[in-house]
This record gives sequence, structure tokens and C-alpha cells, in this order.
Amino acid sequence: MGSCCVLLAVPMIKEAESALRTMSKDLHPTTKSGFGRVMLPAIEDALRAGHTSKAVWQRLHQQNPALGYKEFCVYLGRLRKRAHQPTAFRSEEKAPTVTPTQVSHTSLPEFDPLANLRRAEADRPGFYYRGTEDLHELVYGTKKIHGK
Repeated sequence: MGSCCVLLAVPMIKEAESALRTMSKDLHPTTKSGFGRVMLPAIEDALRAGHTSKAVWQRLHQQNPALGYKEFCVYLGRLRKRAHQPTAFRSEEKAPTVTPTQVSHTSLPEFDPLANLRRAEADRPGFYYRGTEDLHELVYGTKKIHGK
């Protein structure tokens, strides 16, 4: 690229940037979903104040007659869903990495596949003989010492 092209490109970039900034400040979007996006904070405030969604739509319908009630509800649901989703990190920002040592083991209960079986055995009525226990300990109350 020659130096004359660079000199022309810089003002064009600044003009385009200025035009986009002016467009972003314009609160009169051309699409219905854009209208809903711009009005979302006011809609949420009205709903929190106790107005019904139908009453809010009727007031908005006066400003934008093309917006039907069903569309309003669909757009409102989509916008609320997007508002609660976490945004992606920019390429400069890195997502925080979680190492296994950072995870608290006390916050997550350990998985015990036999927990329900252990609870059932503990509440089992009557006598329950476990054959793995020592006979001397069960009958005589003494423990045999093996080895010495």
C-alpha cells in the first residue's frame, strides 16, 4: 500500500468509527428485537413496579404498533435468557482456570454408591449375624490374639 492510500484510509476509518458511535447512541432501532433490547431496562422496571406484561406491552404498542403481544413475550423471554447467561471472554482476557487443588472437597459430598444399603442395614430389625466377625468375640466377649 502506498503512502497516499494510508493517508486516505485513516480519515475514512475515523469517519466510519464516528458513524458507528452515532448509530450506537441512536435509541430508535429498526428491528422489533432491537426495540425490545433498548427498552428492556424500562420493561424490567415496570414489571418490578407491579405492572402486568400486558399493560407494559400496551404502552409499548402505542410507540411501535408492529409489535404484537406474542412477539413481545417471545422477545422478552429471549432477552431475559441472554441477560442471565455469562458472556464469553475476550481474546485478551483469559478465563480463570480452576486447578484441582482449588476445588474444595468439603463443598462436594463424596459419592457413596452403597449409602442406601448401609442405611437399610443400620435400620434392620432383629438379630443380624455377620459371618466375618470372630466367634470368640461374639460368644465370650474376648478377642483372640493371633501371632504372639
